[in-house]
Amino acid sequence: MRGFWSGFRQFSAKSSALWLVLALTLATRLALILILPQVPFSDGAYYMDRARDLITLHAYQEAGLPTAFWPPGQSFLYAGAMMLFGPGLAGPLIVNLLSAMLIAWLVVWFGTHVGHNRAGGIIAGLIYALYPAHIAYTGTVLSETASTAISMAAIALLLGGRQRLLWVYVAGLLFGFATLIRAQMLYFPVGMLIAMAVLVPGFGWARAIRCGLVVYVAAFTIVLPWSLRNQSQLGEFVLVSTNGGVALYTGAHDGATGDHIAWDKPMWERSGIPFDERIARQLEVDRNLKAQASDWIKANPGRWIAMMPKKAAILWVKDSDGFWGLKGSYPAQERALTLAQWANQAWYMAILLLAIPALWFGLKGWLMKRDEQERQLLILFLMPVFCTLTAIVFTGQIRYHYPAMPFLIAAAGWAIARLSPINRDSPYLNN
Repeated sequence: MRGFWSGFRQFSAKSSALWLVLALTLATRLALILILPQVPFSDGAYYMDRARDLITLHAYQEAGLPTAFWPPGQSFLYAGAMMLFGPGLAGPLIVNLLSAMLIAWLVVWFGTHVGHNRAGGIIAGLIYALYPAHIAYTGTVLSETASTAISMAAIALLLGGRQRLLWVYVAGLLFGFATLIRAQMLYFPVGMLIAMAVLVPGFGWARAIRCGLVVYVAAFTIVLPWSLRNQSQLGEFVLVSTNGGVALYTGAHDGATGDHIAWDKPMWERSGIPFDERIARQLEVDRNLKAQASDWIKANPGRWIAMMPKKAAILWVKDSDGFWGLKGSYPAQERALTLAQWANQAWYMAILLLAIPALWFGLKGWLMKRDEQERQLLILFLMPVFCTLTAIVFTGQIRYHYPAMPFLIAAAGWAIARLSPINRDSPYLNN
């Protein structure tokens, strides 16, 4: 066994190891797309409709009316891809495939540069390449794959290029575009820079503040043109989207369960706006639902706080959402797909368990001030924490943990390498 690990360590140092990860990532996802093509559903159908409107009507609109109900970035991406590859699904799926390959490359990068372990990075890349839920997700036209790739690229540029303001500025541009897909990403650089000031040797608070200014100047150069468009077409300054009220109300009213709630006609009309007017009067819907949710939280702070652990549990207990599109597209194959979900759940739980040693070593390196390299492992847990905070404020939805998984996979790969014979005489780990 020691000979196997020694050989793997030598192999992982070669460029062919990274190419293997990328090829396997592409092959698994392309095979699924070709063998089991999926029908757009829910959010994905919305993104496709808005993308077609952008191409044909040159407007981001719904039912003939300007809208900012959902962040527009994914539809922008898909519209560009459809202009290149035609009006069907080919362009959006190519976006997903390229995004998945970028994620795989970045998983290896984080394992190598944050974990200081090339072998662990390659192990993590192989885990990601074979991760069933993310393979299934690549075949859907949802936003998770592309938004995660863009966010990870921004984080890598900020971390790896922290000494050069040009790279920090590019990271800010990417954070800006990620915000146009996931509005909450606008807040992530704050936590990231605080963590870097604490965990990264030689970075410090002065550089964190300087980098923060550059990141946000760049991010707002991407976001503000869209905000001004909203001012012009909706009559009010809306930074990204008008669905914040819906999101907050879902987790803060008398019927809230902590989980996602389907928004049918009666739910919409709780805003006090007739269902047929919800698009034209979306600003009022947003304000009214935010006010109702805020009033409920003020009146029921104990209930709202007590629901937070349940929201966190809903977020992390399962990993089944990647298969929803397959089940909707192939109802006759539900039994086989359920078995695939169970196999994926085992894969998912193994990732979570294997990530724990990296968290332990990271905390030990930070709290005991013993190892500057190992304390940087905590950077891999920033996105899981961010996803959890998002869930406990709004609702616990399984899909919310999607952007955290590549980082946890990088942590799992590090742990396998650290706790195996590959660690012996490794040039990539300080013992």
